[in-house]
Amino acid sequence: MRIQSAVALTSIAALLALAPASLAAASTPAARVAAGQVVRPADTYPIEAYVYSGAAYDSYNSSGEGFEVLGTTPGHYDVVLYGLGLATNQVIADVTSISESATCAVDSIIDEETNLFVIVSCYDFSGGPSSAAFNLLVTHPIAAPHGVFDYALMNSLSQSRTLTSREYNSAHKKNSVKHLGTGRYQVTFGGPKSSGTHGVVKVSPFGDAAGDCVAVGWHGTKAGEVASVDCYNTSAALVNREFTITYASASNLLAMPGVASANAYANRDSTKNYRPSVQYNYDRHARVTISRASAGTYEAFFAGSEGTYANGGDAQVTAVAGADRHCAVTDWQQGSEPNAKIICTTNNGVLTDTNFVVDWVVG
Repeated sequence: MRIQSAVALTSIAALLALAPASLAAASTPAARVAAGQVVRPADTYPIEAYVYSGAAYDSYNSSGEGFEVLGTTPGHYDVVLYGLGLATNQVIADVTSISESATCAVDSIIDEETNLFVIVSCYDFSGGPSSAAFNLLVTHPIAAPHGVFDYALMNSLSQSRTLTSREYNSAHKKNSVKHLGTGRYQVTFGGPKSSGTHGVVKVSPFGDAAGDCVAVGWHGTKAGEVASVDCYNTSAALVNREFTITYASASNLLAMPGVASANAYANRDSTKNYRPSVQYNYDRHARVTISRASAGTYEAFFAGSEGTYANGGDAQVTAVAGADRHCAVTDWQQGSEPNAKIICTTNNGVLTDTNFVVDWVVG
């Protein structure tokens, strides 16, 4: 098993050139058959993985073949997920910064025939490269999970259209985007009729650029779920930007069944202690509780969702606001009551009360 979190000065191109035994030589299914390797056809197995760039324990790969985090240039990282290739152009990725003074984006996703590569870029609030750690999550289900689960890469900067790249819809309907104005988008996930706010969303900026994207809100309609997203540059000005977005109701962000998981929409940003009314727990006896210590400083407790101790869990967070806000997971832990510490700030790094979505899963 290859599990490594140390940073090496290399790149995907260099890796393919310098490691022929593990990557380049196995570049075709025929070559892998000749080498005695198992070839799994595309889209016949689920992809479920999360990586903490700072430690192997808080990471999981459904292939069982591990991962590597390779530093290319300051603030840019190549995450190699071994054995998760072949899900052609359908894998989605989300990322959360572990630093309260940096944002991270999914720079790009590369489907190689054996492995999956995800490039992550992190920046400080002034737009300079940051060595911030991050939590990365990737998924691609092959069967509809419990509840509603949809995702898409919003790659239409200024046009309204159907989304066809890196998208999934558990109801087998269309995902689409409406461009509302500079930096403002409305994403519709076609599906069952609903009303009100249910489930959670995760938004991650996409592409090699500083700045951030936030969820403004989401609600059910006759046509399915509708989510609004705003994207900002480092000056807190609205800017057209690509992003990934996932909607999950009665499921975790991996769409992974049978594992300890929970999520919640923390929508009472100045309340000291409460249980969010919008939350999901894989165990009916489990509960999510949010505690506010001071302005912009929170802790989410996932009572009853401790899962296995074979590996740590993954925590993701997205700010929910009508202004430029950044939320980071600064710490999390397994235990009798798993928890995650969350810090939310303005574009200038000032702690500020902010609504957010938090998701917890243990592979």
